[in-house]
Amino acid sequence: MRPDERQFLLTLLAERGCRGRFRRSPRQLARDLGMNEERAIYLCGKWTEKGWYDWGVSVAAGWLTDEGVEAARALREGLKEPASRGVNEEEKG
Repeated sequence: MRPDERQFLLTLLAERGCRGRFRRSPRQLARDLGMNEERAIYLCGKWTEKGWYDWGVSVAAGWLTDEGVEAARALREGLKEPASRGVNEEEKG
């Protein structure tokens, strides 16, 4: 995981409000971090495929799933990143 990806995921975790929604949009958080907004939206899409992020109408207005929260907490605590949804050990090689 790249440093900007790690920082963005940890920021999303810190920004979770009630019902798991963010206080500020992922686009706003990206701007605040000095990250390209398109990079942030790309990461949200990537995490959707991993099962870490979900959204309804717009990927820019989504939320971290339980798996995403778990992954961010593990990252914050320096633990190994959990496996993505749908990936088993045999497929990893």
